[in-house]
Amino acid sequence: MQFPLPLHIGDTIGLIAPSSPVKREQLVQCIDAIDALGYLPVLGESAKRNLHGYLAGCDQIRASDINQMFADPSIHAIFCLRGGYGSTRIMELLDYNTIAQNPKIFVGYSDITSFHLAFHSLCNLVTFHGPMVSSNMTEHFDYYSRSSLERTLQMPPFHIFHNPEGYYYKTIVPGIATGQILGGCLSLVSPSIGTFYQPDFSDSILFLEDIDESIPRCDKLMYHLKNAGIFSKVNGVILGSFLNCTNPADPDYTIYDFFCDFFKDFEKPVLWGLQSGHEKPMGTIPLGEICIMNTYTNRVVFERHN
Repeated sequence: MQFPLPLHIGDTIGLIAPSSPVKREQLVQCIDAIDALGYLPVLGESAKRNLHGYLAGCDQIRASDINQMFADPSIHAIFCLRGGYGSTRIMELLDYNTIAQNPKIFVGYSDITSFHLAFHSLCNLVTFHGPMVSSNMTEHFDYYSRSSLERTLQMPPFHIFHNPEGYYYKTIVPGIATGQILGGCLSLVSPSIGTFYQPDFSDSILFLEDIDESIPRCDKLMYHLKNAGIFSKVNGVILGSFLNCTNPADPDYTIYDFFCDFFKDFEKPVLWGLQSGHEKPMGTIPLGEICIMNTYTNRVVFERHN
């Protein structure tokens, strides 16, 4: 795997909206948030655009922002402002050769999952499932989320993922497993199967999270992964935050109950409750690093293997 260079105070961070738009009045807050972290923010063109209310400009502008930010040697890292919709529209417009030749820190989640998958599959690049500027940093960037991001972006050779105080793991299937951690938002991972940017999930640790999806829809997305043979390939599964993923037809049947049923005959470890996803506080995951999961000790470890 290619590891980007770590950030240093005073470095320049490119701010882009490769999916949905950010309100203009929020841009000042986004700039101030990066300033407060000690970095120099530079806005991409997509940060200023709004197309039809759900896209941050046309496909060419959003793709060009990613391509240019990776190509520009003055940009040290790329932080996504928010997720939303539209990432899958621009996958064929990205310059994967340029991205691979200029590895940089790339941070985001939700709809940004498509880029994480592609940059792993096509560029061999470690990226970061972590907080976004408009979504997480402007109003209250809590201590846990900030410290987890800063620690993970340093890419130490070994570090333990610690949940915030009051958040606990649950074992769905016991065991110990090791593999590259891949994945992200379930509603983006599942539809990626069969695309040109689908990663090889063989011997990986699959991480999944989501928000506002009904349990019947999660059921469909999970069975798509199963029917595509993904769960037979992975070494283990880690489940993150599934905020507001409910079953209106039977409110007592929770998303945790669903996953217990889904994995009841699974013979590889499954750990529930890693605090990363569409919920605050949010921990940062170095996608593509080696992950060691141990349900007996409730421990998730990341190791850097160059």
